[in-house]
Amino acid sequence: MAFFSALVAVVLSLAVPILIGLGIDTIVGPHQVGWDELGRTLRLLAACVAAVACAQWVQGYATNRLSYEAVRDLRDDAYSKLRVLPMGYIDSHAHGDLMSRIVNDADAVGDGLLQGIQQLFAGIITILGTLIAMVAISPVIALVVVVVSPVSVAAAAFIAKIGHSSFVAQQAIQGQLGGYIEEHVSNQRLIDAFAHQEASQSGFDAINRQLYQVGSMPSLQARSPTPAPDLPTTSFTQ
Repeated sequence: MAFFSALVAVVLSLAVPILIGLGIDTIVGPHQVGWDELGRTLRLLAACVAAVACAQWVQGYATNRLSYEAVRDLRDDAYSKLRVLPMGYIDSHAHGDLMSRIVNDADAVGDGLLQGIQQLFAGIITILGTLIAMVAISPVIALVVVVVSPVSVAAAAFIAKIGHSSFVAQQAIQGQLGGYIEEHVSNQRLIDAFAHQEASQSGFDAINRQLYQVGSMPSLQARSPTPAPDLPTTSFTQ
């Protein structure tokens, strides 16, 4: 359903500028407008826009349901695995870290699935539709884009490879921070009894500072592939 709705949305989106061009062609000059043909074009344009909105809603609903059901199953499997783990493993790992793997890491997987599925379906269909339109309009430009596109893909893959290690480090520190908070909150009475408040706050500040330093890089690297793959294509086509 998600793929079909994405197909409908992209195809109709590509048809919108064509209909706008047909509508403009009906305006020949002052007081020379083909009102009947313009009216039919505008009605068809309105129908396309409404259909695109409906298809995008269906796509969002389907992808949301798919991603959240996958996260639900992932949490169920992780919790079932946690129940059969030996006590030595649980005692040797921070409880907050284990909780972070079930909650935060599962949410990260769900967000990645949600964004990835939507962009994957729409991106593939958009690329195919755009290439078909470019071949119909100018085969030379289409050939240039096809030749240069592997450079864009290589640039995006290189940036993604660099960002992978940063994301792994970020998730690890998030688990460490969650374990630190869980242990210190649950043992707050002992911390107060032994006057360990300042040391506890210093430890939290150190982990939080480390998370800030590591977490700033994945955010920057996640946004950098957007302009980078477009640079070779725009440079050769302009």
